[in-house]
Amino acid sequence: MGPERTGADLPRLILESWSRSRSCGVPPDRREARFAGAVAPSETRLAHTVGPVLEGVARRLQGTDTAVLLSDRTARILRRWTGDDRMATLMDRVHAAEGFVLAEEQVGTNGVGTPLEEGRPVAVIGTAHYNEIFDAASCAGAPVRHPV
Repeated sequence: MGPERTGADLPRLILESWSRSRSCGVPPDRREARFAGAVAPSETRLAHTVGPVLEGVARRLQGTDTAVLLSDRTARILRRWTGDDRMATLMDRVHAAEGFVLAEEQVGTNGVGTPLEEGRPVAVIGTAHYNEIFDAASCAGAPVRHPV
């Protein structure tokens, strides 16, 4: 339960994210993410461009407790690759799946929404997640921007 935990050992970036999450009224025990509708990867330029690179990464991670997610600028998951069936089940349980929105203002500090909010790479490890449903995960994310 993010906000009830002591913030003494957490980075300032995480504490600021918790504050934003709290100010948006996100409950630290929310069990669901908003489903905004799945988008076919071929329908977005980002998925078309980055998808093959992430597919290669996912192939190298096969058989591991790893998932790779691609989201749009609203933190809606466009595509997900998982290393094994157990990880796919876990990702489904926390709604880290195509069409769900993991924006900070909806589910709190996490590895998809917080990097988008910060505009830079962010790692969110274990109980640094605002929402306790993500506590078992270690997540890292980075925004992808058009080079021009």
